[in-house]
Amino acid sequence: MQKNYFFPVILVLGAAVYYFSKLKSTGENLKVNLVNITTKKSSGLSLPKVILVFQLQNVTENALNLNAIVGDIYINGAYFANVSNLKPITVQPKSNTYLDVELQTSVLDALPIIKDLIVKTGKRNLKITGNLTLNVNGILVPLKIEKTII
Repeated sequence: MQKNYFFPVILVLGAAVYYFSKLKSTGENLKVNLVNITTKKSSGLSLPKVILVFQLQNVTENALNLNAIVGDIYINGAYFANVSNLKPITVQPKSNTYLDVELQTSVLDALPIIKDLIVKTGKRNLKITGNLTLNVNGILVPLKIEKTII
């Protein structure tokens, strides 16, 4: 009778091991690097649009589908913007591609950072960090980014 109780537990543990092994292999197979940060003029009185440029490198023999990238971006430790790119992109096998992701920020979030940059004199390093989540082939892969701009 005890054998019946162990089957669901073994099934759940097996599914968890499978999921985490797929997560590990998917995270290792798609290399994501933040390569550039650009701005684009927006209309009216709104802030210029900030765009993060990511390099996506597929090191496998199979195409990988990046379904979404979401998360938060911080500048010098202060919250700056939200990343939400839900446009799917396919990265072909053994290739690189670039993805432009527009940040969604409000004036209230950007104002303290802009004020800090104006008030401080001399050279000021901008440390851009982020905690992002990628959806690659249906697997959620965490990604931490960090870039310093002098």
